[in-house]
Amino acid sequence: MQVENFFWMIFFLAFPAFTLYLGSRIRLVDRIGVIVICYGMGVLVGNSGVLPAIVKPLQESMLDVVVPLSLPLIFFQMRIQNLRNLAKVGVISLLAGLVAVTVGVTLGFFLFKDLIGEESWKVAGMLIGVYTGGTPNLAAIGQALQISQSNYIAVHTADVLTGAVLLLFFMTLAKPLFRRFLPIYIGGNQKSLEARENFSTYFSGFQRQHLWPLLGAWALAVLIVAIGGGLSYLFPKDLQNAVAILSITTLSVLLPANTNIYKIKFTYQSGFYLLTVFSFVISTLADLSAIFSAALPMLSFVALVIVITLVLHIFLCRLGGVDVDTAIITSVSFFYSPPFVPMVAASIRNQDVVLAGMITGVLGWIFGNYLGLAVAYTLRSIS
Repeated sequence: MQVENFFWMIFFLAFPAFTLYLGSRIRLVDRIGVIVICYGMGVLVGNSGVLPAIVKPLQESMLDVVVPLSLPLIFFQMRIQNLRNLAKVGVISLLAGLVAVTVGVTLGFFLFKDLIGEESWKVAGMLIGVYTGGTPNLAAIGQALQISQSNYIAVHTADVLTGAVLLLFFMTLAKPLFRRFLPIYIGGNQKSLEARENFSTYFSGFQRQHLWPLLGAWALAVLIVAIGGGLSYLFPKDLQNAVAILSITTLSVLLPANTNIYKIKFTYQSGFYLLTVFSFVISTLADLSAIFSAALPMLSFVALVIVITLVLHIFLCRLGGVDVDTAIITSVSFFYSPPFVPMVAASIRNQDVVLAGMITGVLGWIFGNYLGLAVAYTLRSIS
């Protein structure tokens, strides 16, 4: 590796790590969001002219590695067995959410496919992913479908803008509005604190004894990525990326079900760090003019999907007898992923629903990759 490339690789790895460090200590950085900051800084760096052309192969190589490697580390924290801890209303709300996002994205696709362009089916798959499990699925599906950097950033930017408004709605007006249509919450759960602690995005509390088990988890993640990548070569070239992501997802989910690897601390935080690296690197490749040209249609597409999905989810929850707090917290776990669940649970003054939100969010991570790719390829075939 050339000295210049080595320098830039260190830079691409170090800036997200430094941003995570700041996020764990500065409330404003945490509020803005580490990934948002990495996207913004990456776009500035990439469009400032400071990056030499010789660095582009390094950037593309890093993108090929970090997302597949992040998936096992994130999925190691989950266990399929936890599904039995999900109450009946949680299961109904989970299924309602999957149906709602599929319908919302499909309708949005047919309305906006001409405005979005030839990658509209890829955008649809990514929106399925981000609204079933957040950034991990967004990145994984975008990588699997090989969407352009500019459209990837445009999707994420639109999601951040609309998501900020939606999160404010969930924390303020959602409960007073939805309890007009949904029954009140009855029940309790004592596992909220444990669920909340398992999904911190920072390495707070890391100690020396955590290092060797975590390195073992990283080594296992590398092995899973190698197996998934190898399996992908058994399929046609245009399907190889999708097969690799789905193979890695499957192996990463099955492993914690039969081992104690889920007990290793800070695997989720390691996977999240890799996602911040991905966010930073891909944004340095994005063309700012292309992002702006795609911004309005993408923003409209995303906003419509959110509205349809949320309205349909609440309607289906009403039919299924889901209470208002469970409906809200499972919506949040789908739209934003598990780390946002405790914050919204506190705002609606019900910490008892944290575990339900965590479990549905984790299951959304799992289902999102399969559902997102299935919907994307289906839409491509029929449009």
